[in-house]
Amino acid sequence: MSASTPEAAALALFQSGRLDAAEVAWRALLAARPDDPQALHMLGLILARTGRAAEGRALVDRSIERDRRNPAFLNNRAMLLAEAGRFVDAERDARRAVQLDPLFVAGWIQLGSVLRRQDRLEEATAAFRRASTVDPRSSEAHVGLGNVLRARGDIPGARAAYAAALALDPRNPSAHYNLGNLQMEANELAAAEGSFRATLARAPQNSLAMNNLGVILTRTGRAGEAIPVLEQGVRIAPGNPEVLTSLGLALQGEGRVADAIARYREALTARPGFAPALNNWGNALKDGGDLVGAAERFDQAIAADPRFADALNNRANVALESGDTPAAKAFYARALEARPDFPDPRFSLAQLALRDLDFARGWDAFELRFATHPPMAQWRAPALPRLTPAELKEGHRVAVWREQGVGDLLLFGTLLPELAATGTRVVLEVDARMVALFARNLPGIEVVSPEDAPAAFAKCDRHFPLGSLPGLFRRDVASFAAQPRGLFRADPARVAATREALGPGHWIAVSWHSFQGRGRRHHEIRKSMPVEALAGLAAIPGVRLLDVQYGDVAGDRAAFEAAHPGLMTRLDGLDTFNDFEGLMAALEACRGVLTISNVTAHLAGASGARGLLLYTGTFAPMNYWAARSGDTSLWYPSLGIVSGAQGWEPLVAEAARRLAL
Repeated sequence: MSASTPEAAALALFQSGRLDAAEVAWRALLAARPDDPQALHMLGLILARTGRAAEGRALVDRSIERDRRNPAFLNNRAMLLAEAGRFVDAERDARRAVQLDPLFVAGWIQLGSVLRRQDRLEEATAAFRRASTVDPRSSEAHVGLGNVLRARGDIPGARAAYAAALALDPRNPSAHYNLGNLQMEANELAAAEGSFRATLARAPQNSLAMNNLGVILTRTGRAGEAIPVLEQGVRIAPGNPEVLTSLGLALQGEGRVADAIARYREALTARPGFAPALNNWGNALKDGGDLVGAAERFDQAIAADPRFADALNNRANVALESGDTPAAKAFYARALEARPDFPDPRFSLAQLALRDLDFARGWDAFELRFATHPPMAQWRAPALPRLTPAELKEGHRVAVWREQGVGDLLLFGTLLPELAATGTRVVLEVDARMVALFARNLPGIEVVSPEDAPAAFAKCDRHFPLGSLPGLFRRDVASFAAQPRGLFRADPARVAATREALGPGHWIAVSWHSFQGRGRRHHEIRKSMPVEALAGLAAIPGVRLLDVQYGDVAGDRAAFEAAHPGLMTRLDGLDTFNDFEGLMAALEACRGVLTISNVTAHLAGASGARGLLLYTGTFAPMNYWAARSGDTSLWYPSLGIVSGAQGWEPLVAEAARRLAL
């Protein structure tokens, strides 16, 4: 074909990825020659690539009717049939192509791909090796072999095959793409991102690479970057349910829930019963607090794919949030049956074990918190060996590093004296706002801020995650007898000054709202109490309420003051978000503390202030509030727990009765 012919120009447009212009060119050629096999074929491929698969395959069928012995035509139809899931028909065309031309490398590669997708891996391996024999320089043959080896679980072999492909053709987009898939499966997200970007640099119209790049960006907290990538993928493949679903997840990550659900609807229109779209839709509803709607979507996803482990795990989570523990355990078991190496349900079952006071089993599996998706705790260990239980009395200098928020820091921090009592020299990293508090109350332990931790940890010979301390020291209920009462006391001078500032009255410190990050709205709804419920404390003679709530609750404050003038007040100059010393002094200065499950509960319990934690229903919002002896927290002996009622008003009434004493 001469480079100056209209056919050559149209083919060049197709090969460069300019599909809109290529479609115009091939339609013009087809108008001039309505039965031209090449024009029919190329236009069919373009339509299939731009979301019109059925129309495209029809044109490809017409091209083959006019040129039945063209192996390239048969091979391309095999590719389109495989994309539609019609593997038997695809295999027929691929075999016919290599029968017509036994030296047709692309045909052997296509045959191997179709066989792999039917799990006929030995036959697929033979097909790809035949392709390499026919053309030892074929990079695509090595890519195909790598895909088969990956399917067989031979990950080192697959890596080697992709490396061989890239050695033959460093610009091969298929090699970069499939290597990226392997890296993504291995959770090597930074490497996978590089591979998908390399794919798109060489094949800008590859919507699958766009999809996977978008997924990685969303997973790594860059949903805003993922959205334009995935929107481009939708433009290239308008009816692709995978790309639509990934776009929905990115939109959801940016808080655009309505837009996300619209994309899930589009995905389900394109492919009814598409389980990933139903699963993500369920998560969107759950995050908004609609547990009933979420359960319905997860059930639909499971009906479409009974072994969809993510949907089974999510359905278990909803059952758990709804207080149906037996159903949750059953769904977690099904998720593990579907995917035995799935850490999320194992971690959730550990949480249930802790709720059942089966501490040894619970803490052992609690180590999976770093492996869940997303991780429940970030692995931030310094480059040191981890302290083992057998080394506890050997006097090692141990870098104890924080994992999560202030609440967990206080909770697990109550075990630090027991670690130090073993002769271990502890260097403890804490939130910068709490360095003085911990240093004053933990003599003999070096306390450092995150900024100073690297230098201090460099002098250590072991490390240990703070959240793993219970696995050493709280393996049964009896071990909680050693739990300290009021380990982290406020500065006595600040407590005295606060009492003087408050003046006379039966002062009760109150906190009613739990702020949760994006995607955890259902937790915020469940844990938070309407501020009006606090009016029930007025039953306490001479009561004054001290507002110690953190965050933006100006609307709540204004509404409560309008309804109950003067009942609740704030302490001038107290920064409830940054000044933990001042906040703990305020809690200790009051006659009592009433709080929901938030950081205030931990501050009250850790300081030894007399307090009451409230939650509705019988299912504690966090596993550590289920650890109780009667109505008292095992973790914080000064903290009582009031629960059981379905509404907040009865809980506050019971709290008022107790706090009036």
